Amino acid sequence: MKLNYYDTADNITGDNPGTFSYGAVSRDGHKFFMKKVVNTGTEDSFSDIPLRSGSDSNDGYLNNRLDYYKALAQCRNGNIMIVHDFFKYRSSYFAVSDYISRTPLLLDEIVSLDTENRLLLTKSILYSYAFLNFRHAVHFNVKTSNIMVVPSEKGFAAKIINFDFGFLENTEPHSLNGSTGYISPEHYLKLQGMPITLSCQSDVFSLGIVLHEMWTGEKPGIPGMRSTAGSLAEAVCRGSAPVLRKELPGLVRELIRDMLAPVAEKRITAARAHAILAKNANHVF
Repeated sequence: MKLNYYDTADNITGDNPGTFSYGAVSRDGHKFFMKKVVNTGTEDSFSDIPLRSGSDSNDGYLNNRLDYYKALAQCRNGNIMIVHDFFKYRSSYFAVSDYISRTPLLLDEIVSLDTENRLLLTKSILYSYAFLNFRHAVHFNVKTSNIMVVPSEKGFAAKIINFDFGFLENTEPHSLNGSTGYISPEHYLKLQGMPITLSCQSDVFSLGIVLHEMWTGEKPGIPGMRSTAGSLAEAVCRGSAPVLRKELPGLVRELIRDMLAPVAEKRITAARAHAILAKNANHVF
């Protein structure tokens, strides 16, 4: 069937409130990835989200997402999965992005890579988030599964995907959803009803957890817990310090430690972390 000029499978337009549907679509002979981002159930379910200045649309959610995706479009050099098209069809919203045919590496495959390849991936990921930070775009769903590592001509490449919950700094996120094991302390406090302003530094904390996983196969340890499956953010808010694995290379360990600082303003930025790693890549141990 046709959906806004795209040839698509019927299941992408399924009406299951609150769920995601996705699949491959084509347009003008090119293949894309389409995701049904949200089914609102009613036309005005997001009417409480304020319209941004200059808007001529009565759909605050649509307008908000378009502003965000315009910022992402300026991060093309950062290995970001750009959303090329975003539109509303009936009561659902659809995002169209690049189609990636290569199978991504699993976490244990990433951990088994040699030090040089993991260093390159770490630098690449930090570079990508530095680009996002520069454009004040918060990913807000940073986790290992949203960093797609695929083979490339130069070895391996890391592509940042799934920006469905993202927002621009100085605006409010449309959803506080997130994987408990990756959220930042300020995200955790926001969930508790605290009047917290979220920023790109929230992504940096989550990214510290991801990099720890990529280097060790596990999240940082949570004091007093035998499992790492709980909320590190909650533990940090209660005054505990993350427990980092000893096998981390010295410089990588220092950067992850600084990324996991409990206070957002005292946390290292992605750009600063990338600059330090790029300058000292030959002295990581």
